[in-house]
Amino acid sequence: FPGGLQEVLDHIRDRGMQPGIWLEPEVVGVLSPVAQTLPDDAFLQRDGHRLRTHQRYHLDLRSPAARAHLDQVVDHLVGDLGIRFFKLDYNVNAGPGPTTGPTAPATVCCRPDARTSSGSTPCSTATPG
Repeated sequence: FPGGLQEVLDHIRDRGMQPGIWLEPEVVGVLSPVAQTLPDDAFLQRDGHRLRTHQRYHLDLRSPAARAHLDQVVDHLVGDLGIRFFKLDYNVNAGPGPTTGPTAPATVCCRPDARTSSGSTPCSTATPG
């Protein structure tokens, strides 16, 4: 997209439609600049190494840095680009989960309250509607 994502979104809106976007928020590509800038504790780890599946690292949503990254992404998409429709996928299985942290390995990946129990503002509160 030579004109960037905004140009694509404007093109869609100019034709009377509302754009949406596909997101797989729990992972970061291993070659992404984000993978280099986030601290290791922002990622699920197994035996001291980031959990890597299909060229992606799994974010550890217990980590304030991981949650801040997701907040920043959603804030940009909603606030700056005006996107209102999201298709969220979970396409990678973390297996038994990490070997770090105070919780049992299988529990960490499956906790539906991982985002809200941490004290972070849930997306539904930060971006209502």
